[in-house]
Amino acid sequence: MNKIIDGDELWDKVKYPFADTNADGRITEDDVTLLKKFINNEDCLMYYKDTWGTTSYVHYPLKGKIGVMDWRQSDLAVCLNIWDDVVACGTAGMNDIKHPGFSDKAIYGSGYYVDAETVMQSGKDLGVTCLLAYTGSDGTAQEVKNALLKSGSNIDVIAVDRTDLRVMTMTTATLIGKTTEGHAYVDYCDKLLKQTEDALMTIDADQAKSVLIVQVYKTTTTDNISVMVNSPSPHPLYELLHNHTLTDVVTPIEYGSGWYSVTDAEWILDQDPDYIVFTVASSLWSKGDKDDAQIQAEFEDYCKTLFGQTTAYKNGNIIATDHSAFGGQMCYLVGYKVLSMIYPELISAESGDEALNAWWDLDFGNGSLEQFPQNKVRILSDKN
Repeated sequence: MNKIIDGDELWDKVKYPFADTNADGRITEDDVTLLKKFINNEDCLMYYKDTWGTTSYVHYPLKGKIGVMDWRQSDLAVCLNIWDDVVACGTAGMNDIKHPGFSDKAIYGSGYYVDAETVMQSGKDLGVTCLLAYTGSDGTAQEVKNALLKSGSNIDVIAVDRTDLRVMTMTTATLIGKTTEGHAYVDYCDKLLKQTEDALMTIDADQAKSVLIVQVYKTTTTDNISVMVNSPSPHPLYELLHNHTLTDVVTPIEYGSGWYSVTDAEWILDQDPDYIVFTVASSLWSKGDKDDAQIQAEFEDYCKTLFGQTTAYKNGNIIATDHSAFGGQMCYLVGYKVLSMIYPELISAESGDEALNAWWDLDFGNGSLEQFPQNKVRILSDKN
């Protein structure tokens, strides 16, 4: 930066895209001053590229209380050890095991549908100065951010792209001054990914098993099943698996940029994969007055209805996991556990258990094995 300022070097925007730390379009002493403030953990405005590709800023380092829009951001808050600072959140996918004390916090609303007025009120009543935003495709977060900016609110909206959970976590950790916790999470994921890559690289083409990943919602029927696809921005686990093991199965229906496409049970039977990974949305069942055995029986009947004719079901190769684990911060861990079931000769069950224990040891899960047991992943079939 000093070389650019002194005229000894031209600013190569491709090589150094973030040298302009204050986002004013020039490289000056102000940029160096701001960078030094960041390094020294001094109060400043920190600029970053948000999920919509625009330059945004937050007041650094984070002070005050936090609001979260969705369970994904709640998981992130747990991993970055700021969950105790969260005072308001959405309700979808939340529980007092993964998110201790959740029921005592203020509620923004159902799911991630929070409006700007509610967020602004939480700033006045609860001291919220930062909102960790859900960055899905529905536009809610951007509407909230724009409304907050228009109102002159000093609440920062952190909206980071989720395509790579490690990048998203580390970026957020940097913006709020929790880089140690961010590095711990990234190091954990990198280790799991390397172990996964090393194992999968040993598979010969004739040993590869076809895997289909299915998301089941309350609205799922045999004519309406969401299948994970190789979209332009695929789910990180799909990308990893697809490169090594997945049959190139894409539904005949067009799918845009999302992770899933809709098909039916007949199409799945035509593909007849070796394994079906069945991720279940938290809204599928409400416990009510049912006991665990009744819920499990309903679950197995549902599984049989959707996949009962497939070879995967008949061989006991339906692997079920909770979507909030598969799609959240635990994504790489759950993927590793699932792979230990698909390729036990490459990834041992013991190795999968070690990865799970390491998760708790690093306090990413805010709980214990007794509170959040390993049977979140179950293998179901007509045999067991």
